[in-house]
Amino acid sequence: MDTKIEKIALFGKTLNELKELVKSLNFPAFTAKQIALWLYKKDINSIDEMTNLSIKAREKLNESYFIGTD
Repeated sequence: MDTKIEKIALFGKTLNELKELVKSLNFPAFTAKQIALWLYKKDINSIDEMTNLSIKAREKLNESYFIGTD
């Protein structure tokens, strides 16, 4: 049985949605604004490019999410 996890796109989420997301992952609240800046102000293709987030935070995001601009 294939138990592949369907990843969720970050692009398109509002700041409030990002705030809920980071809260659910137990990240500091300010992380939502950092993610929003990466998504909407900088031209990135992967979560790993969000260099002002900790490696652990990027790994955690990569488990369930992707940028979603493809």
